[in-house]
Amino acid sequence: MLIWLVLGMFIDSASIMLLTVPIFAPIADTLGFHPYASAMMGILAIEADIQTPPFGLCVYTVKACLPPDDPCRWHASSRPRRHTGSCSSS
Repeated sequence: MLIWLVLGMFIDSASIMLLTVPIFAPIADTLGFHPYASAMMGILAIEADIQTPPFGLCVYTVKACLPPDDPCRWHASSRPRRHTGSCSSS
């Protein structure tokens, strides 16, 4: 799984599966893992990897779905403030 974690930082999911399944499937079979169990471990590891930088495909997708930054929306302090309709601080 460590190899999948490292590869997931630089390569997309489909490429990782195409590269590693022919190598890891016989190894998992030799070690006595059920094919479905080893496949699920691999898929979970690979899908967790696409959320990690520098590749981080999911992070870029979520960022693209968010609306543009609105200066009225976030304030420097963590204390909630009431929105008055203007962005000027008073």
